[in-house]
Order: sequence, then C-alpha cells, then structure tokens
Amino acid sequence: NGATCVDGINRYECLCKKGFSGRDCHINDDDCRPGLCLNNGKCIDLVNNYKCECPRGYTGRNCQIFIDLDKFNDTDRAQQKYCELSGCSSKAGDGKCDAECNFFACGFDAGDCSAKGKPFGKCDSASYCSHVFKDGHCDSICNSEACLFDGFDCAPAHRDCPSAIVDYCRLHGHDGVCDEQCNSPECAFDGGDCSGKKQFSILPGDISIVVLTTPKNFVENIGLFLLTLSQKLRASIRIKSDELGPLVFYWNGRPSSKRVIFGHDQDLSVTYGGEIRMKRASPEAGVLVWIEVDVTDCYGECFSDVDIVANYLGAANAKKDLAELGMPIYEAIARHRVTDDTTISYSDGY
Repeated sequence: NGATCVDGINRYECLCKKGFSGRDCHINDDDCRPGLCLNNGKCIDLVNNYKCECPRGYTGRNCQIFIDLDKFNDTDRAQQKYCELSGCSSKAGDGKCDAECNFFACGFDAGDCSAKGKPFGKCDSASYCSHVFKDGHCDSICNSEACLFDGFDCAPAHRDCPSAIVDYCRLHGHDGVCDEQCNSPECAFDGGDCSGKKQFSILPGDISIVVLTTPKNFVENIGLFLLTLSQKLRASIRIKSDELGPLVFYWNGRPSSKRVIFGHDQDLSVTYGGEIRMKRASPEAGVLVWIEVDVTDCYGECFSDVDIVANYLGAANAKKDLAELGMPIYEAIARHRVTDDTTISYSDGY
C-alpha cells in the first residue's frame, strides 16, 4: 500500500501512508463513523476517505441536502395532457421534431427531438434532471454521468484560446514542435505537439450520427462539426476511418454504402479545447458519420461510456443546444466495440 520499509537490526518497521495501519500497513483504516452520513445515508469506506450513498432525494457529501425530486410531477402531467391534445401520438416517430411534443413526459416526441434516443434512460432522477438539464444552475444531484453531468452546469465554463495567440496556435498546431504557450486545454494542447508519449484514452465503441445536411456542406464545415461536438462533450472527437477512407456515408432516409469524399489534407479530428472559424451551412440532405471519443485531455466530469455520450447528444439536441452546428442532428446511436473476428458494416448505421 505504498508504505516505506525501514531496516533495523533483526527487525523492520513500516512507515504507513495516511489511511493505513498495522505492522505491514495492510489495514485500511475505517474512515466511517456513526452518524457521518445523514438521513439514513450509507457510508462507504475508501482509502483515507469516505463516500456517502444517499437515499432518494438527498445529496451532498454527507447527504445533508434535500432535493424535491417530485417537483416537476405536476408539470409532467400537464405536459402529457398537452401532448394528447396536440395529437403527439400521431406525430411520434415521424422524423420531424414537433415543438409541442418536445417534453420529457412525451419522450421528446418519441425521440424525434432527441436524436432517436432516451437521454435520461439511465438516470435515477430522470424527470427532475431532464427539467434542470443545462439551465445554468448546478444541480449536484444530477451531476453524474448517468444523469449527463447536469449539462455540465457544475463544471467550469469552457475558456477560449487567448486572442493574442489564437491565430499562432491555430497555425502551428500539429506541426511536430511543442509551443508551450499553446499547450493548454483552451488552445488544444498545441495539437498534441507537447504530449510526447502520452497514452490516448479512447472510449470503447463508437457513435453513428446522422446529420441533416448535404455532403458538400458537411465536407466544407467538418471542422465546425468536430469543434462543436468537442466543446459540448468536453472531449476530443475524431471521425473513424478504415482502409477505404473516412467512415462518412450518404444518407437518404436510410443508410447508403456510398461514401462522402474528403480532400487529402482535411483534418478529421479536433482536440478538446480547439478552435476554428465558422462557415455558413444550409441543411438539405443527410450524412451518416461515425465518430470516436477521446477523453485523454478531459478533466473533471468525463464520459466513460459511449451510450451516455449518445444520450447527452440527444438531451442537448432536445434542448436546442447544438444550434452552433448549423446542421440538425437527426440520430445519434452508440455501438460498443465488437471482437476482431466479427464482420461489421459501418454503412448500415448501427
């Protein structure tokens, strides 16, 4: 357990790290004590620390904060009634986001507004957290991966690369030379030039995203697409490729095997914290693109599951928080990595 052994005459002594005891520092001291976790919370002993598992409706380090998780029950019932009066059952799943049906209680128009997903399907406080998602206020009870980190309302705001060096960093990123002034999250870590032998942390699996835009417009605005996703997800995003090229396909209501062609020098990845200039977009058709998520440069609240990433995109889509893309996301579906001996098709969309 990281102790230091001191040699003596026919004996030894172990100098234990904090939180351990015993002759050989083999005992993890119990940091839990009666009454530490309030309101019937359960104390979990850690190394020189503890964690409280709180009952429903309580949060905080010691379960000392009460949250009325039923606060929006009346709202949900009213919205359900409104959806019935608006004929949402007949509009559900038609591929068009109907604003009058875009409520948690109505399944976000049966997924039409949430990229075909159930964004809060893994969240124990689904109703409450869906209502407070990305409202600008930190709701700690929703600040977990399953509840989509409360839309990152509890995380520090994303900072831009300083204007004095942003053009320099954009020009010199990925050039193989470490520029320390650009080696920060907001300046994309100099495009990885200072990372040396850094180990990448790519989430197992990948995500297929259907974007409602023309292939031409997608190619022209690929940088904006990747940058926006990177900033929203607080992770580095790259388009997957195989021996035939980038996994980006035409889409016209259903997947196609026809690929979208990119220029040889186009960058198909964006490091978290990067920046790029926007181009005008005008959505007309569809593109199916496969991405992978790299959380190497993430700090604080970080995703570990591609399913949750897809859920987050669905929630952000329903909240209209992806407008900067300039091209609507129709669908976002996660797929976990398969074994090497399994034949898969990326053009089928799932």
